[in-house]
Amino acid sequence: MVHSTQLDAKQRSAQPNPPTGADGEHATFCRLCEAHCGLVATVRDGRVVKLAPDRDNPHSQGHVCIKGTQAHAITYDRDRVLKPLKRVGGAGEFVEVGWDEALDDIAARLKTLRDTHGPETLASYLGNPTSFAAENFVTQLELMAAMGSTRQYGASSQDTSARLLANYLAYGAPWTTGVPDLPSCDFLVIIGGNPLVSNGSLLWAPRIAHDLDAIAKRGRVVVVDPRRSETAARYEHLPIEPNGDVWLLLGLLRTLLDEQLIDPQVLARDISGWDELRAQLLHADVEYCAAACGVPAKSIRALARDFVTAKRATIYSRIGICRGPYATLTNFLITAFNALTGSYSREGGTMFGREI
Repeated sequence: MVHSTQLDAKQRSAQPNPPTGADGEHATFCRLCEAHCGLVATVRDGRVVKLAPDRDNPHSQGHVCIKGTQAHAITYDRDRVLKPLKRVGGAGEFVEVGWDEALDDIAARLKTLRDTHGPETLASYLGNPTSFAAENFVTQLELMAAMGSTRQYGASSQDTSARLLANYLAYGAPWTTGVPDLPSCDFLVIIGGNPLVSNGSLLWAPRIAHDLDAIAKRGRVVVVDPRRSETAARYEHLPIEPNGDVWLLLGLLRTLLDEQLIDPQVLARDISGWDELRAQLLHADVEYCAAACGVPAKSIRALARDFVTAKRATIYSRIGICRGPYATLTNFLITAFNALTGSYSREGGTMFGREI
């Protein structure tokens, strides 16, 4: 007879979690990325011996990647650094020191650098997965502010700053980011993303392939990409010249203007600065945009019309458009297009989190 170490989901859901640290099966979640997949942690003798997908989790429904199921191996890795190490020679030459000695040494070195060269000599870098813990992010901000430095870097400095700046320009806050309403969307345009490989960031969607398949079944998934990526190959691929996204978006916006596809109620309710943007769009001829991005003008116009008539539609974009020569403008134009078509805060469009 084969015995499973994991309880049936219905059996487990009827039982409360054991006390923290106690032996048994604990319902928890993975925090390595924003998907937050549900996990079941099996504890024996005070140690996590297994991490398995939580098939009873309503969010991830049993999905988890291999990184999540192996996270406990990091905790108990024999090479894990558990005490401060001070470099005493060449590469790899360290000795253990106490926490007080380590912190005093670091503080003295930082003070010397700041006093000698100024506070902007100091910088910080926050990477994943620590950046997904709010306390780490806030602590970093407070520490750098106390030292008088504004030089704070992280993974987003390399791949997301354009999106954050576009958010600031559009909403007045860099971390205010709209999230596609995948469960209700029936027309999704993906620009600069390959979520079947990346699992999609800034989406909070553990089962992205299932979500995209469902959208394609009830509507369309259009992938704008210079190459036939894994996601483009699975759905509708709209090839484009590298760095041509800005011209495609200008062409889409100009089509909205030319064909009067903008709802006056949306303009009055949601949009400010329309006159300034409209004046700039008058310089964006669709035919010129088509030649610049490599997408036929008729395809640009058709995509704009189809997007508007689909009603439950949104554009999702990611890192692929954040590192080109027009990265900030491209991200801003995506925001403008979603806003002008009424996609924001609409079922199947782009949603913002709100307090309950």
